[in-house]
This record gives sequence, C-alpha cells and structure tokens, in this order.
Amino acid sequence: MLTRVTFGVFGLFFVLMSPAFGDNVNIVDIVAKSGNTYKDGGVIAVGSEIFFDKEVTMLEVPDEIKGAQFIKGWNEDAGWHFNNPLDPVDKIFDDQKNFLKIVVDRAVRLWILFDRSNEDAIIANRKSAGDPWLWDGKKFEQTNIIASAKGSSIDFTVYRSKSIYPKGIIVLGALGSQGKIMYVPLVADAPQAVQPDGKLAAVWGGLKATQAHGF
Repeated sequence: MLTRVTFGVFGLFFVLMSPAFGDNVNIVDIVAKSGNTYKDGGVIAVGSEIFFDKEVTMLEVPDEIKGAQFIKGWNEDAGWHFNNPLDPVDKIFDDQKNFLKIVVDRAVRLWILFDRSNEDAIIANRKSAGDPWLWDGKKFEQTNIIASAKGSSIDFTVYRSKSIYPKGIIVLGALGSQGKIMYVPLVADAPQAVQPDGKLAAVWGGLKATQAHGF
C-alpha cells in the first residue's frame, strides 16, 4: 500500500514538473495583410530578436512561456490600420480581425506579448470603437506575467488564449498601437499543459476549441 502511495505521489510530482508545452509546432503558412513577410522565429528565449525591422532583443522570458515559438514580424505594422489608405480609420474595427493569418499542424495555445506602454491605445480604442479582439474578453485573458526586452526597454504584458485552437487556420487582428511596438504572437503545442496557478489542465481534446476564420 505504501509503495502504491509513494509511486502515486511521485507520478503526480513528475507530471506537474514536466514542461508546459510539447513538441515544436509546424507553422505551415504565415500571411500578414500589410504585405510584410512574417516567419516562425523558433523558440523564444533570452537573446531572441523579435522583429525584422527594429532591434528589440528579449531580455527576460518568464517560465510560463518558455518553450513557446514566436512569430517574427515587423514593428512598423504596430499602427498598420491607422496608416493604410485602403483601410479608413472609421472602418478599422470592421476589418481588424483579418490582419495576421497562421496555419498550424496541431492544436495550440496562443500567447500575445503586448507593449505595456500602449495602455493609452487600449483606452482610446475602447472609447472610440469598442473592445478590439485582444481585449474583448472572448478569446484572450490578461495575465500577471511580464516579459521584457532591450533595445527599446520594453515590458510586455502577456495575454493568454482562453481556449485551445485546433489544427488549421488562426486569424489575429491589428491593434492600432499608433506607431509604437507591434504585438508578438507565441504559439505552443497544447496536448496537456500546466496552468500558471499550478493546476493541471485537461487534455486539449476535452476542452472547448475555437477557430477563427478570415482572409
């Protein structure tokens, strides 16, 4: 009996201490509506250069997002839908859901790094046109996790998807950061994960899955 209890406790400890993410995700297609080329940047780590057009290097990567892959893009797209002549400001929120498309080969959890200094943009967006996709509370939740980068001395607030995205197409929107720092998407294999509060998540197949469509 004691042996069974001992092995049971050991097994639970092993599961809880296992990495939060599984194998690397094969991102088979990435398309940005701005026309700029976005690529799989690999596993995010201290020293990762997260943009093609601006020298921003990760300085601190919290444990909760270690092992996740980041989408390397263009910082100039931070204010994209304010500057694009084909996307008038008064129609921003009709079209914002169709900015960045990725296609993944398995179920994934998404995380978004968002520049904390852009909180004024959040307030402005909410007052002018309602909550955009990251802050409407439907698909993402703000965490208390903070990541940092050097080159611009940035602190990122980390947002986490509420549900697992199934294999296939995922579409993210523009955020209109008014020329500041572009958000950085993170993708992580999600067969089973340890949550920030230490509770073991259910197997992804038993969770409510969501999938965005567009483009």
